Amino acid sequence: MNNIYMKKKYTKKKARKARGFSKIKYITGQTRISRSQTKQLSDAYNVEIKKLSSDEQEKLIKVMSKFQRTFKQKLQDKKTKSKKTPVYKSSKYYKTLEEVPAPLLDKILNKINEKFEIKDDEAKNLLMKTILASSVCNVFNKSLDNILEFNKTILKYCKEACKYLSDIQSYSMYPSSADENEIERIDYEFRPVKQSLRDKMADVFNKLKKLLIMRNNIVSQLNYILKIIDNKDDDSKIYRDLIDNLNINYLEEFEKSELYIDGTTCDLDHKIEKLRKKLPEIFEKVKISFEKLLKTKLIYSKDEETTMYPIVSSINDATTSIDYTLAQFEKFLKLKKSSVNRKSSSRGSTSRR
Repeated sequence: MNNIYMKKKYTKKKARKARGFSKIKYITGQTRISRSQTKQLSDAYNVEIKKLSSDEQEKLIKVMSKFQRTFKQKLQDKKTKSKKTPVYKSSKYYKTLEEVPAPLLDKILNKINEKFEIKDDEAKNLLMKTILASSVCNVFNKSLDNILEFNKTILKYCKEACKYLSDIQSYSMYPSSADENEIERIDYEFRPVKQSLRDKMADVFNKLKKLLIMRNNIVSQLNYILKIIDNKDDDSKIYRDLIDNLNINYLEEFEKSELYIDGTTCDLDHKIEKLRKKLPEIFEKVKISFEKLLKTKLIYSKDEETTMYPIVSSINDATTSIDYTLAQFEKFLKLKKSSVNRKSSSRGSTSRR
């Protein structure tokens, strides 16, 4: 009897030949089969296939097809992994010169000058200023596009409030022949309607006031940028014209319109509509004027190189502040949209009851 505590001796078993392939010499995984051996395998495979029923053959074909697909995929993956791929796949790692921060851009241009032995510092500084000017213009123009959309929302609320005020005024008009009793009767009859309109107008004004606070910060930053690049010429005038059109005191305009002797909002409504149509054109002109003013300040002026960085940095800071305000505006729109959705769902549930 063998002792159970004795170590077992493991021997390497000889590989068994598959049933039906007894005539084929056993092929190890380390040797490459010849054409004749491949033919023998194929013939033996076909003989065994013919012994199977049609259902078994169909199942086998499905299994083999699946095996082939898996094998090809693994082979393809192996080939792909063997190829050298770039370390960075995201576009955020690939920056143009306009997207590179100013200090790093200066180092890059210095390295280029050293490599190609370019000793013309004036040309390098000119290239530096041109790239920075282009970069600042691109960022500023994107902010201008967003400011335009922001101002369209302000004008939309103004148009809405103008309509409510016009309706209120229409209910406050009396026939020329009306005496005190008739006026009192008309006021009493339309008081609920007028109050409802005033509530709606007050709601619009609450939203408008929030937007005007944001507008004030945007105008303040635009004024600050103009102060940096102002050249006292036509381009500065075009820039100033934009600020003036953005900085209209709409609440004061509504107050004047409500106290107007004839009791009409036609002039205010016309003014808002005219401004809404001409603003896109003004914004496009400002993009061109801003580029000219900035290049004049950076490229064509005789300022020392040390003043270039503060100018670019100050404009970028002001633009960042504008973009932050516009981000607050986006949040305002989302809150307004969610509030409308809640009201509509609440009305829907009430109607189902």
